[in-house]
Amino acid sequence: MINERFAGVIAEYNPFHNGHAFHLREAKRLSGASRAVVIMSGSFTQRGEPAVYDKYSRARAALLCGADLVLELPLYAAVSSAEYFARGGAAALRALNSVGLCDYIAFGAETDDLAELKTLADLREAPEFNEKLRALLAEGHSYTRAVTLSCESFGQNALFGKPNNILAVEYLRAIRNSPIIPINIRRTTVFHDPRATGSVASATAVREAVFAGDFAGVERTVPREAFKLYENAGSARIDRLSPILQYILKTGGYAVSGEGLERRIADCASRNFQITSIIAEVKTKRYTFTKINRTILKIILGIDDSYFRDFRGECQNLPYLRVLGARRDALRALSALAETGAPVVASAKKGARSLSGAAKRLFDKEIEAGDIYAIAQGKAGAARGEYGRGIILV
Repeated sequence: MINERFAGVIAEYNPFHNGHAFHLREAKRLSGASRAVVIMSGSFTQRGEPAVYDKYSRARAALLCGADLVLELPLYAAVSSAEYFARGGAAALRALNSVGLCDYIAFGAETDDLAELKTLADLREAPEFNEKLRALLAEGHSYTRAVTLSCESFGQNALFGKPNNILAVEYLRAIRNSPIIPINIRRTTVFHDPRATGSVASATAVREAVFAGDFAGVERTVPREAFKLYENAGSARIDRLSPILQYILKTGGYAVSGEGLERRIADCASRNFQITSIIAEVKTKRYTFTKINRTILKIILGIDDSYFRDFRGECQNLPYLRVLGARRDALRALSALAETGAPVVASAKKGARSLSGAAKRLFDKEIEAGDIYAIAQGKAGAARGEYGRGIILV
């Protein structure tokens, strides 16, 4: 046990920007915690895309701008729906809470009405609600749309349809029956707003500025310490993975089902080379961009449902605690991680040696994802580079 207390944050930081720095400050202020621990997505994001900057640059930016400890959200949670994204991050926070390290979870939402979010979280637990949700998913609706329609059918439609509200509800469900205290911080930007006109912009707007080469826009919307890192990091582009997708599909390296989305992607890939062109052609009302992205990523990474069953089943959403970085004055917290009972991974080499069973299988896939991410960054020569990485200390 240590005397310091941490506020917990689950995030992508894709990339870390001024809004995230504000959120970390508010998380500490509102909780009264002296530290913040971030459970951060690694190489790929919930949208099924490569993160715009590598996880080490994003973790270092977070540590320089308010975070004290950064752990990696396992790949299988990072690229899952809101429900399992939240479960994976909350599993790590619950482990930290068990040793007195983390008392709070701070999240952003489009509303500041925490009571209403809790009401929706309770509704999500109702058997009749989930029966309706499963029926709508079976009809082909996206997860977000199915949840929204289910809420409407129960007279609760005011807050849904907004991504951060949905995530907030899933966080509340994931910490149910735990002593972790939720803190809701209202978002000051519009999610997915592509405009970067002020100093605080959405991550979507910052990424658009990166891809457009608008470095003045990027510099205006991210902390100075982060911008210095991004200048040299090299951004990742999903189309750089197009040759991998084509090779796998043409050589039968992935078992494509006879119908449905995978077959549509394979058929479209026979006419289009670039992934972005394939996504644009495959997109329908039934198949959202996110669902298509995730399916393409699943093909590229060689992920089948057995990996997700391992993550959600045998590993209970917490296969290991992967430490990406820490502030030097917060290093005492690392010793408490071992007391959680979860395997602690401080480097790729250590993970490869110490893990076994389902956790080892999941971690090996994490390393493969890092290799493929290096290609998306245009740094194919950096493959297997994860084995040369240690904990980031600032």
